[in-house]
Amino acid sequence: MQWYLLTILFLFDGVPLKALAADNTGLENQETNGFTDAQKTFQEEMLKAHNNYRKQHCVPSLVLDDGLSRGAQSYAKTLVKTNVFAHSTDRDNVGENLYKKSSSKALKLTGDKPTDSWYNEIKDYDFNKPGFSSAAGHLTQVLWKNSNKLGVGIAYSADERIVYVVARYSPAGNVLEQFDENVLSKCS
Repeated sequence: MQWYLLTILFLFDGVPLKALAADNTGLENQETNGFTDAQKTFQEEMLKAHNNYRKQHCVPSLVLDDGLSRGAQSYAKTLVKTNVFAHSTDRDNVGENLYKKSSSKALKLTGDKPTDSWYNEIKDYDFNKPGFSSAAGHLTQVLWKNSNKLGVGIAYSADERIVYVVARYSPAGNVLEQFDENVLSKCS
């Protein structure tokens, strides 16, 4: 009886039950450390993809940071709620990469996909002329040598046809006059 009443309230408010159960992340499961199992899996996938690319450029590995991930997760939820694709304005020396994907049917995104998309900007970056390029800004943040911590957030729309990913980096990359020492070409 109690479940029936809750369902009526959810339908009355016009909010799908699945979205509430998943806390608007589209990733259901038990929570640990404030993240669902699916969110933790996504974070680990994204970390692995980042570090695989960083290794190719002889750059030290990143480590996941729960504080950065909580901020990234919160902002991913904000992006889903507002459906506005824009960088956060309340970051203090933290870099940020954003990713959005939409489909006509429900999505299931793995952590390597956004990272691959950002890394593919390598075709637009000239390692012989280091500097900021809006066409390769995600790439340079992924590879930024001085960044050592990564935070990851992911959120799906209620119908799971739109997904937002937020990656945060500390310290921030893409610092003017520091590209030559932080964005390294591939090593052998």
